[in-house]
Amino acid sequence: QAILPPVHRPSARRPGSASGRGASMCQGVERGAMPELATFGQARHGRGPNGPISREEEDLLSELDRLRAEYQELEGAAAEQDAGDSVALHDAQLERLRLAGLVQRYQEKEPSLEELAERYEGELEELAVEVLRLREEHFLLASSGTPAGAEEEAVTAPEALAATAVFGAPPPRARTAAEELHDEVRRLRRRHAEFRQRERRSWVEEWRLSACREEARRVMRQLKLQDRRLEESRERHAEAEAHLQEAHDQLVQKEREVEQEQAVIRRLHREAVGLREACYLPARLKRESGFLVRLLDQGCGRGKARRHQRSLEASRRLYEEVAAHAPSVLPLAGRTKADLEAEFSRLQRLEEAHNRALQRLHLAVTRHLMCDKDRDTLSLS
Repeated sequence: QAILPPVHRPSARRPGSASGRGASMCQGVERGAMPELATFGQARHGRGPNGPISREEEDLLSELDRLRAEYQELEGAAAEQDAGDSVALHDAQLERLRLAGLVQRYQEKEPSLEELAERYEGELEELAVEVLRLREEHFLLASSGTPAGAEEEAVTAPEALAATAVFGAPPPRARTAAEELHDEVRRLRRRHAEFRQRERRSWVEEWRLSACREEARRVMRQLKLQDRRLEESRERHAEAEAHLQEAHDQLVQKEREVEQEQAVIRRLHREAVGLREACYLPARLKRESGFLVRLLDQGCGRGKARRHQRSLEASRRLYEEVAAHAPSVLPLAGRTKADLEAEFSRLQRLEEAHNRALQRLHLAVTRHLMCDKDRDTLSLS
């Protein structure tokens, strides 16, 4: 809020006005228009410094008195006008400051309807009080011509009697019908103003009540919505807790299964390590004792089996050639082929039995060597 600078207003007196003319005339008279008049007292008594004055001089003196009186009245009116203008200017500056403050406050924060209603209600109350005061002054001026506030200085009959008894003052005059009617009208107007004020306040309160009801309905709807959301959240929370408990149970079960599997894995690992340690030496001994199998397999059974296989294939081809070129000897070739196949089958069975015997012999030798190794180990330990 900026403080307004003082406004310099020009004087209400103009050079061409009556006051200006009166002032110039007065100054001209005072500066020597009639130097023979010593004082105004002598002029008013009809005598000057040189004797009786003439008719023209008397007219001139009366005109001078009138102009001086007019000049004084104009000066008083101008001073009163300047004072009124300064008061009006001060009031305008205060009103401007107030409005600037309101604008700044409303720019910072938008006013609510309740604040506006309260401000307008205060202004209406001030205007109503001013209207009542003006009506009372108008009635007093119209009825008895008494100045404003004269009725307020009047006292009632009981108060006047009490003042007479205490201070010895004369009793007040009797109240007239117009004054009583004026009091009644004033009371009725005040009651009407109070009624209008209460009515406006009731309107504002009804509007506030309706706004509060709407706000309450909106809050109730929000509360119902929040309750519904809360119930849904509780249901989801319960479902989540159930799923969490189920997942926890499954986790515990899986942990138990994992522990069991780990125990089985550890047991199998120990068995595998033991079997690996148990099989390492026999496998080495078996590899090292393989020469015995080769030594015992002097007949080269696998080579003989391959040769017999080729002979059997040759007999089959011969049988096919005989069947194609010499069908007469086909039965003899068939018997020969059947004998070869039977001998080859018997040879395969013998070869398998020989291999199994060699494996049993190899295993027996390995076991015997292992037993000897264990006995040596025990004897060393």
